[in-house]
Amino acid sequence: MSKLIVKFTVLLLLPLILAVVSFKTTRAQGVEVEPNNSCETAQDLGTITMPFTLDGELDIATTAGDIDFYQIRATPGEHLEITLSGVDTGGGTLSDPFLGAFNIDCYGLSMGDDYNGSHDSRITIVVPRSGILILAATSCCDYQFVGNQGASGTYQLHVNQLAVIGSIQGRLVDEATGDPVMGSITLNRCYGSDCPILIRSDYTDENGRFSINPISNYDEPIVAGDFQITAYNNFYETLLTERFTVAANQNLDLGDLPLISLPLIGSISGQLIDAATGEPIVNSQYYYNSSQATLYRCNEFDCGEFVGSTWLDVDARFEFNNPYDYATPLSAGNYRVGLDAITYESHITDVFSVGVGEALDLGELEMTPLPRARSITGQIIDASTKSPLAGQNYPYAHVELQKCITLDDCYDTINNQYVGDDGSFVIDTAYFGLPLLADSYQLVITAYEHQTKIIPVDLAEGEALNLGQIRLDPEPVKLTNLQPCQDIPLRGGRCRFSIEITNRMTARLNGLVWAVVTSQDSGSFLNYTTFEIKNAQKVNLQSGRNKKVQFQVDVPAGAGGSICVDIFVAQGTNTPFNTLGQTQFCVYKQSNAY
Repeated sequence: MSKLIVKFTVLLLLPLILAVVSFKTTRAQGVEVEPNNSCETAQDLGTITMPFTLDGELDIATTAGDIDFYQIRATPGEHLEITLSGVDTGGGTLSDPFLGAFNIDCYGLSMGDDYNGSHDSRITIVVPRSGILILAATSCCDYQFVGNQGASGTYQLHVNQLAVIGSIQGRLVDEATGDPVMGSITLNRCYGSDCPILIRSDYTDENGRFSINPISNYDEPIVAGDFQITAYNNFYETLLTERFTVAANQNLDLGDLPLISLPLIGSISGQLIDAATGEPIVNSQYYYNSSQATLYRCNEFDCGEFVGSTWLDVDARFEFNNPYDYATPLSAGNYRVGLDAITYESHITDVFSVGVGEALDLGELEMTPLPRARSITGQIIDASTKSPLAGQNYPYAHVELQKCITLDDCYDTINNQYVGDDGSFVIDTAYFGLPLLADSYQLVITAYEHQTKIIPVDLAEGEALNLGQIRLDPEPVKLTNLQPCQDIPLRGGRCRFSIEITNRMTARLNGLVWAVVTSQDSGSFLNYTTFEIKNAQKVNLQSGRNKKVQFQVDVPAGAGGSICVDIFVAQGTNTPFNTLGQTQFCVYKQSNAY
């Protein structure tokens, strides 16, 4: 290493070395006197002369750790810096000092632990009106200040008066007009040739004024010294003041701080039109999937800086104005606009330049429509009777068109409607009257007492698809004329009920009808039950024939609450897994069925 480098390193470290040496050899003005291990028995040091230093020691007791309390007197309202130093900075042998401050009534005011990269403790505090402070020296982490940590070692207690400033005030104004400017400011402390330490941040009021109070609930008091202020407003150049000095108790008014306006543009606007028709794209008025324009700023590398987005108005126009966004002013330069409209291909403009104060209208911007189909038509009929199924009346036939993302994902509903009285339907738009795109869909067709039918649909560009007559199969069986039991008395009784079964299939129904009882508050250990009523009944019906079947079940006196009966019909008499229909009724004790 060269002599020059060694010499330069020593010069850099010399202030730190001198500070450490000076700190280690600080002569104490006070010495600890026991007993002082409670706030009430604090050692009275009287009125101290600052800076004040005291040597003390925490002694290990056989049952608990030691703690030392000291009472000092100072001028009410003074700002004090109190530190408790140990082994880390040569103040003693205590490894992890912990510091507390109390008022004359032993009410806790503040506590401090590790500070400035060491295990030393530090607090800043204002002397109470009584002029009395009680300080506690202990070890970490004795938050209750009872000395129960079992640590020992020597320490130094330092009390110093802080030279706190009065205030720093000023006003932000427009350099050209002198008008007040709202914004934010930061205050930095200066050391040497730099001002690296952020002290406070604040906002101006509506008149551009700011006032920095030296005392804050969350920040350190502002001690006298050299400072610099930085002022921000997104529509102005950042202002950096000259360094200035503020003395203890001084109220400094910096006056007007002029901000230079950025070279802002006026606006950027345009209108989206259909490339095929030349007409404005009017679907932008709908909030759902609305059309929008997105502004990007260009730099020397690309045009990827997002500025903001805006919806189009009912005439398909967009406009970006200053101030567009408080965080993103529109300054002179190069931009691009990305355009999106539902049922149109996305488009991004070429790069364009906008000058200072310029209101640039990009004019009509063409959007290419996505491929569109014309319509889907058809008629819903009953597969058995060949009769049309009405939509406005029973059986309320209904069609729903769902867009398919994949073969298994067709949940985005595009259009739904009840069919006409003759069962016919026409689907020629999506929701909100938007065009029907050439795409993959599925058509879901429903009607009461009929089986749902799903038809895959692939629409080509310009296609008018006619599905013709769409047959809906009736449900296999029809359960009607349910006659539930009524008014079961508290003492219990027999519940008799019946149901009529109609075979709506073209094939013969050769199966079973059975009933399952479910009861809550049954009075049993589990307090509920479910079981099948004995004697499932066989049915053997030709297509279109019906039969009335009856059941009964005895309800004991202890059973209470609800009693619900499910009636099932299945094809097959041995293992009736092929269920074709189901219905239910419920009764309460001494209550009508529902």
